[in-house]
Amino acid sequence: MNRAKNTAKDLLCLTVCTLSLAAIFYFGNTLYNYLATTIAILTVGFFSLSRRENLPILLFVIGIQLLEFTLGTMLERVQLLQLTAASLLDLLLAFCIVHYHNDPALRRLFKINEPVKRVPQVYLISLVLAFSSLFSFLMAGEVMFYYIDKNIFNGEVPLFYSISGSVKLTIKVLFDLAIWSLLLTPGHWKFLRRIEQRFDL
Repeated sequence: MNRAKNTAKDLLCLTVCTLSLAAIFYFGNTLYNYLATTIAILTVGFFSLSRRENLPILLFVIGIQLLEFTLGTMLERVQLLQLTAASLLDLLLAFCIVHYHNDPALRRLFKINEPVKRVPQVYLISLVLAFSSLFSFLMAGEVMFYYIDKNIFNGEVPLFYSISGSVKLTIKVLFDLAIWSLLLTPGHWKFLRRIEQRFDL
């Protein structure tokens, strides 16, 4: 019976994951991208009730994503500020996830029992966020140089701007996959065990 329940749960999660990722490719819209991430967070959170060590990570992601969406909407007409804010917020989220996901206050808040299980997936999420932060920073640099001298690119489309659509889509998919990876049990997956060994978790 338990095996059947676990199989049904895995199939449900796989279906929701596939549909949410497909929506990113199909709609290609910022609002739908945030919606896909929200679906991932809610699904992972629901199935993580028995693995409460995931909940602080999801809390950080929700908080920063809401802030990033709000600022992105407010600064939509000021691209330089929008890109700079996105870069800083991604970096902040990566830092908070790695350093504070196991904070004693959060353990008490979410009633996480001792000993606390390790979550190597935080490094996967943070790696994607660090790359996202770097790319936003590089794009902001291009915009700044364009404002200084509009002829600096000789009438050509700037490099990072020209590839921004593909790169942002790739980052978005990788970020959502990293969120979904929280459902994986580290001891059952070789790449997660390697991360544990690499960071001495």
